Amino acid sequence: MKYEKNNYYYYYGTLALLLISFGSCNQRKTTVSHSTLMEINASNCHATDKYLYTDSSIIESYDYVALETTEESLLGDISSVCFDDGLFFVSDKIDGKINRILVFDQSGKFITQVGQRGNGEGEYIYVRSWTINPFENFVSIIDANFSIKYYDYSGKYLKAIHLKDDFTCVAQYQYLSSGDILAKYAINWKKEDDCILYTKDFKSKVILWEHRNIYFDGIYPTMSNYISVNKEKCYLMREFCDTVFALNKGRPEPVCVLSSIKTIPPGYSFKGQKLEELFTQLKEQKYSRLLNFVALDNYYMFEHISQYQMTILLWSIEKKNGYLYSFAPRKKEDQDPISPNKFVGNFGNTLIGTATATGIYSDVKGRKTIPAKLQILLNNLKENDNPVLLLYRLKD
Repeated sequence: MKYEKNNYYYYYGTLALLLISFGSCNQRKTTVSHSTLMEINASNCHATDKYLYTDSSIIESYDYVALETTEESLLGDISSVCFDDGLFFVSDKIDGKINRILVFDQSGKFITQVGQRGNGEGEYIYVRSWTINPFENFVSIIDANFSIKYYDYSGKYLKAIHLKDDFTCVAQYQYLSSGDILAKYAINWKKEDDCILYTKDFKSKVILWEHRNIYFDGIYPTMSNYISVNKEKCYLMREFCDTVFALNKGRPEPVCVLSSIKTIPPGYSFKGQKLEELFTQLKEQKYSRLLNFVALDNYYMFEHISQYQMTILLWSIEKKNGYLYSFAPRKKEDQDPISPNKFVGNFGNTLIGTATATGIYSDVKGRKTIPAKLQILLNNLKENDNPVLLLYRLKD
């Protein structure tokens, strides 16, 4: 790639819990065009001691959505959320694997489960990856048996497609307004292709990036989010790269690059290194790595980690300026809104965070005053209830 700077970032294995899993399932609107490569210099951004979700100059409003707790809707650790047509599609994980996908309405009322485990028609062995198609209103699940299962928004099974390609190695995939499917493969030294654009029927494909055989002992480096879709514009990234690309006529075109962060030199050897040695070297040489990129209506949001500290960089597309935020836990004396454990999705200009009911009660313990919106939530929330979705709408 002509504009790719080959500035590679490392993956801090044990810090994977800090990664933020964005579903990138957004609304259908017109495309924002980007004609030139934008360089975003973190050192020129405004550093603040606030946290993004408490910055009233950025956050327009916030809401809490308590997800209904029933025997049928019990959730573990929420891993990803998509939003479309007034519905939240929520997946959780147990022991690091996707457990199931549940549907809730905007008030948090449980609607249905999408599919279930089993070997019968419409059932799946287990979910490798999933997403929604907001253009045709269906949910798709990549099953472990080399197939994709399709369901409508009510959870009704529609069909299955069995694939020749090893689609189960896909880290993330997204349906485009054209009907094509963009698939980003996880790092796997046996896989030949890294990023592929499939036609709707999977009968033909275009290889966008070839696999680079990046591999070293103990870890498969990965990002929490490779693809972000907003206003029908599809953005994508790859491991160890500081450049964000957008699909333009079926090809990745560089949009912006995050500069001023010390990155791994291109010739660095990944293979054969022990985990403890890697951590020591990263800390001593002060390397950083971009963890995630999200395209909102009016902002780009980056997350990167350096010296074991996560930082959020929020960049205004229109104003062409940025803000730097810490992602550290808040102090107890801070008021509303509740701090998220992590961000798990986005739509429009809204970020979706999540917090456990137990964590919320711990957060408010000892507070002298509780804001009205938070008190309403607490009035109907028990400590063993489902996690709560935290919606932060950013200013236009």
